[in-house]
Amino acid sequence: MEIKLIKTEDNSHTLYVPHLNEHYHSTYGAIQESLHVYIEAGMNYAQINPITIFEVGFGTGLNAYLSFLNAQQKQIKTTYYSIDNFPLEMSIVSKLNYPELIGKEYNIYNNMHMRGWDKWNTISPYFKLKKIQADIKKFICNFNYDVVYFDAFGPDIQPEMWEKEIFKKIVNALNPQGIITTYSVKGKVKRILKNLGMKIETIQGPIGKRQMIRAIKIE
Repeated sequence: MEIKLIKTEDNSHTLYVPHLNEHYHSTYGAIQESLHVYIEAGMNYAQINPITIFEVGFGTGLNAYLSFLNAQQKQIKTTYYSIDNFPLEMSIVSKLNYPELIGKEYNIYNNMHMRGWDKWNTISPYFKLKKIQADIKKFICNFNYDVVYFDAFGPDIQPEMWEKEIFKKIVNALNPQGIITTYSVKGKVKRILKNLGMKIETIQGPIGKRQMIRAIKIE
């Protein structure tokens, strides 16, 4: 699969997949998007310590890296699961400039990618990571979590990732008052989540996107 390195408007990199005509992150700013959609609207909004996070789409590892930095800064004991069926090659990861721009823990970012899949990796006393290489459509979840970062390619590009069966699987393992946060604001996604018993919040999106979805599991 051909992948091109692109610099976004906050100078951080994203990756562009020509045959899908899709980017891994917003071209308005990869770092600012991840901070807004996942850290602020998800991890920090939950106000839970300890916290368990489940990320759909490890991708560039930016969400995991920012969650690690947030956990370190605020001393939040974080258990982080991330599922991805097609991990990026280190030859691509090594070119990404997130640690350089943020100026923290450069080695941690690379180590997150280099550490083995399907096993536990203790990154720090505050951050434990398990990367799962699997197809989420076939994956059987045997753990629970407080926050979901739903960061698959968009519904128009990868519609099979946004079907009710997948969200049902995710919601079933979500703890009460748990949160699902995603950059998408598609009506279909809202309807599916609402049908699964989630309270839907349409909140301000990151720069370049007016709105996004945060859903909360109400018993």
